[in-house]
Amino acid sequence: MTRIARHAATVLTTGLLAASVTVLTPLAASAASGGDIAALAVANAGKGAGACSLANSAPNSLGGTAYGSSCTGNGGNAEYWCADFAKWVWQNSAGGSVVNASALNAAAVSFYNYGIDNSTLHTATSYRPQVGDAVVYDVVVPAGKTYGRTADHVGIVTAVNPDGSIQTVNGDFGGTSGSGEAYFSETSTVQLATIAATQVPVGSTPSTVGMTISAYITPAGLAAPSTEGYLSGDDGNGPYPDADGSTWQNSAPSSPTAPPAAAPNAAAPNSAAPDSAAPNAAAPNSAAPDSAASNSAAPDGAAPDSAASRPTTPDSATAPGA
Repeated sequence: MTRIARHAATVLTTGLLAASVTVLTPLAASAASGGDIAALAVANAGKGAGACSLANSAPNSLGGTAYGSSCTGNGGNAEYWCADFAKWVWQNSAGGSVVNASALNAAAVSFYNYGIDNSTLHTATSYRPQVGDAVVYDVVVPAGKTYGRTADHVGIVTAVNPDGSIQTVNGDFGGTSGSGEAYFSETSTVQLATIAATQVPVGSTPSTVGMTISAYITPAGLAAPSTEGYLSGDDGNGPYPDADGSTWQNSAPSSPTAPPAAAPNAAAPNSAAPDSAAPNAAAPNSAAPDSAASNSAAPDGAAPDSAASRPTTPDSATAPGA
């Protein structure tokens, strides 16, 4: 996908200063929008992991030869790179203004844990994804813990369609299984997948992906949604048809920097904790992209979750059928 970088612009301002000098005034960098993220992701459709790819070794849309450690993270060989790709998109959209993207790593579950840390995790079945969201699959959260230990895949929502379906872009998709992690990753590419409206809610298993949606994660610091990135002139708010014949509609977006003001005499707002309870782990599907067994496990023990206990390795050591 082609990522569109927006750099700080300069405006030529003239004024009647003491010596009639011309002043160059820098403008603040714009925040990333969902449309920026979608544009960069889609621009790389069909690309492989990078120079190591057997499927398509052409440079990515920014001229790079890999997405992070996609070609070297597996002992110098290609690693499962869906999270490498998704992190690369978030980090490079609109001049890198997605907040705390550096906390992500090559493990798909790092997006789930990012959502917890930034209060942007959505695990409620009622949540309707927005353009720019990450969607993570088959997350395993150990009993009594908050942070995820493993996940099988992460993609990016790049369009919300008028019929309620969504388009996602997925790195490390469609590789050849049976010959290990490196070969799967060298033969996979960035691919688009459309998820039907009835299979969008958390807990669904989209037929085009073959894994169960555990959560959607919104990048922190995202600019308010606009029509950019939506299909058919849609603004992303609906209303949209549901499977039972009813319709649903997203509420108007609130400011990314402050919660909406409470109504007079209204009850105190709920805590900023992420939506709902942690999802149950789903058994991996044999045809799923990335790996079936995901990231390395966090240390056992009764201690509460901490940053040090979270996995940093990519999605596991064995690809489907390996």
